[in-house]
Amino acid sequence: PSPAARSRTPVAAAPRARATPSPRQSGGRASAPAPARGARETRSASPSVRRDYKAPSPRQRPANFVPKRQKTVGDVRVSVGLQTLSLSNQYITGVEGLGVQGGMKTLYLQNNFLKHLDGFEPQPHMTELHLENNRLETFRGMSVQQHLERIWIKGNPISSHEYAKAMCLMAVGNALLRIDDEGIKPEVREQAFRFGPRAAEAVREGWLVDSIQRTDDEWDALIRELRAQNAAERDAERAAAAPQRRSLGSSPRVYGGG
Repeated sequence: PSPAARSRTPVAAAPRARATPSPRQSGGRASAPAPARGARETRSASPSVRRDYKAPSPRQRPANFVPKRQKTVGDVRVSVGLQTLSLSNQYITGVEGLGVQGGMKTLYLQNNFLKHLDGFEPQPHMTELHLENNRLETFRGMSVQQHLERIWIKGNPISSHEYAKAMCLMAVGNALLRIDDEGIKPEVREQAFRFGPRAAEAVREGWLVDSIQRTDDEWDALIRELRAQNAAERDAERAAAAPQRRSLGSSPRVYGGG
């Protein structure tokens, strides 16, 4: 075709770009770009959902359930230097190997199989201790914790004892402010004070408080008897756990925090 004919051929108009509304036209808010085709749309939980969320409770185990082997804190990978140390739901039967955690302020040991607290050394900065839902029948092995303010013991056989809170206070020391998230009543402090330091020493050896009046010699005899009994039980536990530890090896399990 001639140049004149080509000039008369209609040219398809280019598609007009869609104008993006300004913030003023869209009510003061800029519209979010549309997701690409095939992209997965993500939505964050609403504030009400986040506020009402509750962590799932641990699975209920039968009362007669026994772990297949003895497992102490020393058998668990632990990073030192942490302010919060979580060892809950680990099937732990003993706290040996915990050592002294200088930076630890909160320790979670709930939902395990602790029957005693042998090897629980004084923790210089610990203010909160969770021991609920274990199998503690006494406070055997506990040491005085100079800065412990809160402790949880519910769900243990010891928690149903008439003097459970007084014994707890005697075992860990007078810095304690709350037991199972309840303030300590003045009469409980009075009970713990009235029993005296020899009774507190006996409680840390596994004694359960009674109303019998004792002389100093009788306290000495009682504490010696408790220590001998505890030593025999520890020897039996070590003998039972020895074959298991030989099969697992003896590699160290404590790691430095980064």
